[in-house]
Amino acid sequence: MRLQHWFASLRQDIGHGFRQRLRAPGLTAVAVLTLALGIGLTTTVFALVDGVMLRPLPFPDPDRLVALQSVDSAGAIIRSVSAENWTDWKEENRTLAGVALYMGDGASVVVGTEALRVRSQLVTPGFFEVMGMRLVTGRPFTEDEVTRGERVVVVSEGFWRRQLGASRDSGLVIQVNGFPYDVIGVVAQEQVFPERTEVWTPYRHRQQSRNNINWFAVGRLEPGVSIPRARDDLGVVARRILEEDPATLYSHGVHVMPLRDRIVGDTTSLLEMLLGAVALVLLITCANLASANLAQGAQRAREMAVRSALGASGGRLVRQVLVDHVVLALIGGASGAFLAWGLTRSATLLAASHLPRATEIGVDLRVLAVAFLISTIAGLLTGILPALQASRAAPNNAIGAGTRGAVGGGRGLPGRMLVGAEIAMALMLVAGAGLLVQSLRAVLARPLGFETNGVATAEVILGGPRYQNDSLAVLTYWRTLLDSLRAIPGARGAGLANWVPLVRGGTGFIEIAGKDIPGAGAGYRVISDGYFETLGMHVLEGRSFDERDRTESPRVAVINRRMAERFWPGESPLGRMVRATSMEPGARGTPAPWITVIGVVSDVRHFGYESEPVAEMFVLYRQLMPAWRISSLTAIVRATGPEERLLQGVRERVRAIDPMIPAEIGLLSSEAARVTASRRFAMLVMTVFGSLSLFLAGIGVFGVLSFSVARRTREMAVRAALGADRRSLLSLVIRSGGRVVAAGAAVGLAGAILLAGLLSNLLYEVSPRDPAVLAAATLAIAAVGLAATILPARRATRADPMVALREE
Repeated sequence: MRLQHWFASLRQDIGHGFRQRLRAPGLTAVAVLTLALGIGLTTTVFALVDGVMLRPLPFPDPDRLVALQSVDSAGAIIRSVSAENWTDWKEENRTLAGVALYMGDGASVVVGTEALRVRSQLVTPGFFEVMGMRLVTGRPFTEDEVTRGERVVVVSEGFWRRQLGASRDSGLVIQVNGFPYDVIGVVAQEQVFPERTEVWTPYRHRQQSRNNINWFAVGRLEPGVSIPRARDDLGVVARRILEEDPATLYSHGVHVMPLRDRIVGDTTSLLEMLLGAVALVLLITCANLASANLAQGAQRAREMAVRSALGASGGRLVRQVLVDHVVLALIGGASGAFLAWGLTRSATLLAASHLPRATEIGVDLRVLAVAFLISTIAGLLTGILPALQASRAAPNNAIGAGTRGAVGGGRGLPGRMLVGAEIAMALMLVAGAGLLVQSLRAVLARPLGFETNGVATAEVILGGPRYQNDSLAVLTYWRTLLDSLRAIPGARGAGLANWVPLVRGGTGFIEIAGKDIPGAGAGYRVISDGYFETLGMHVLEGRSFDERDRTESPRVAVINRRMAERFWPGESPLGRMVRATSMEPGARGTPAPWITVIGVVSDVRHFGYESEPVAEMFVLYRQLMPAWRISSLTAIVRATGPEERLLQGVRERVRAIDPMIPAEIGLLSSEAARVTASRRFAMLVMTVFGSLSLFLAGIGVFGVLSFSVARRTREMAVRAALGADRRSLLSLVIRSGGRVVAAGAAVGLAGAILLAGLLSNLLYEVSPRDPAVLAAATLAIAAVGLAATILPARRATRADPMVALREE
């Protein structure tokens, strides 16, 4: 019976709350919209954090999946591994149920008469079993098939449905890089790994140097085995390798980490920052509404006093107010969940290029449950102070209080403290946004050393019997492509390269004639003549490649300034000899050929704004034989005019040469934007949060001062009657608001200084306590606070003393 009575009274409280809200529909709508915004933003960020960081990987026993990484002599962890080391790890470990390698790249695929460029992975046998991938149909390739060199391929479910019509017929054949492959399996779309892969082809291991670290390794722990134990176990194997081959550079240990951590990577810092920022936005929203609810509670003081006089206990009054606010927050939360659904889709599209596991982000029951919890907490936070205010309602206020009694108690110190807290939190968000803006500016201020605007790229793979062993056909294709691209209207140059800046790049071991430098290495770039001119790189010494450098001519190379300074400090490198020992090994173990340096060019930041120039050597593509060494190159062309028109011109010319050779076509400016996309996303979100918090803080200051002026109408009238002029009344109100703003800003500035270190992982060449940023944030808060005080102050100066005294 007590439980029934409790539910009955709860229904009464809910009904009463609805009736009260309907009497002020405007204020209710504003409160619901404010809560919907705060809860919607918080739910959106949680959906991102949940999809990327919290959810387990979509594979069986995901906690047993680990990434294996190399360790060098200095203890540095290197993401890639050697295939030779992998064979020993696989055979000698005692803690892994399986270990496999994978290497990503683009592939040319022909289905019927349609030529496509897809993302592919070269994987070792057992890869699908180690990952635990579910196949919709078919099977993975076997060790025997790979050993025999059979051309078999596994495709993703998306590719299977889109390109193959979801056919389950045996004998499906597609061309991969010019050769026919039998489709033997289809991976379920939710278990595609690495992300966005569409084709997996088998790798047949061939002996190579242990210092060639070109692969990524994934393993599955035996049941009950911990990561430290696996690390120790593989460390024993690594030490044995090092003892037998002291020249091995990357076998000083094996780093083992959860595969999920490897996938998420540096995104953790970004998402933790966003989670903290949106929590501040939600608290500002709650503080703003709590401050407004205090004023509304003061106006309802007579009602609460009557209820108390009629026998309502303090606990019943507290519950009634809390239920009212929680119900309102749940309505706002429902609207916020709908808003979060749209924001999550937009955020996923916006950040898909740099946010891992983007396909797993969404608003589901798990996220909705968190939204419900956030709404309930928000309701309690916004209602607790008004509820305590209601519990102190005195029965004697129910009679004889008049108008003043109806508004007494008001939104004094508690309201000012809430507004001060809003200002403090808003300043912290604005300071954080300012630091991220400064970081992005510092990043973009670093010169790349090459042109990005108006430069199109076309990555092409020449495969199949037509090009496999025919060097003349390969050279003819590249010459035809260059001539065709240079004929594009407005073209200012065209060239070829194996690795274009910002897209990808490789480094190889080199040997310098007359110098013994163990472990010497340099970036290895295969290019054509015209490459430097197209990218706007400058020849600093000697000359570039030209028609004198023919296929049958002695091998020549151009190096960059960083390589010249590193290996020939204070000397001219012209005429010196170098050879790429790991990139140009000769047939049957013969050494790589010596190459003469003929020029020095300016440095570029090949891997993006935040990287440093590395030593690079450039060799001429037509001197690099046999043909398979130059079967995959990327063409670049720079032209004036709209970039879309340039892309269309490149697409048409590539297709005209050979319709069965697809190209991956893009813009270098898009790649430049991609490498800063994570910073731009963080800056954009923090700027939105900071702007929203400024707006809410301004509303809070305006509200508390408006209520204060309304309560002090009689005081203002008396002051005016006694001779106070408009300026003194204006100054009185502005000083009142200024104290709230100053106190909040002081606390916020201290908080920004104390918490600035949390942003250090996201900052670049900017101190977390940058005085200019903190000063600018403080000025922004002060300006908003001053603007919010103007209207209430002007209202105070327009009060008519006689009217005000007559109303009293």
